[in-house]
Amino acid sequence: MHPSHLLDNWLTVVATRNPDAVTNLYAYEGILIGTVAKEIKQGHKEIREYFQGFLAKNGLRGRADSMLVQHLGPYVILSGTYTFQWREGWRTKRVKARYSFVFALMDRGWVIVNHHSSAIPE
Repeated sequence: MHPSHLLDNWLTVVATRNPDAVTNLYAYEGILIGTVAKEIKQGHKEIREYFQGFLAKNGLRGRADSMLVQHLGPYVILSGTYTFQWREGWRTKRVKARYSFVFALMDRGWVIVNHHSSAIPE
């Protein structure tokens, strides 16, 4: 699998707006520093809580804008930018953000062990 498929798969699962499906992409003790999170999340319970709120945004869509790839043994690090948009009332809100994903190859396949996302300052 080419590393870009890991991000494509994450974006596809996010588009389902199913917090359980998104959470299952993360390691059981994975870490998430979410774009709109006030605190760092660790473990499936906290990651799911974050995505319950984030995925509830009306008309949520995301796309990758850029990607750099690093291969480190059983780890793949993806860094780049993506854009999310959703509707707030009659307005479309867009947030461009930087991301870093650390994927590890485990018994159940590639899982996210660390994910950091931060909005790009305007």
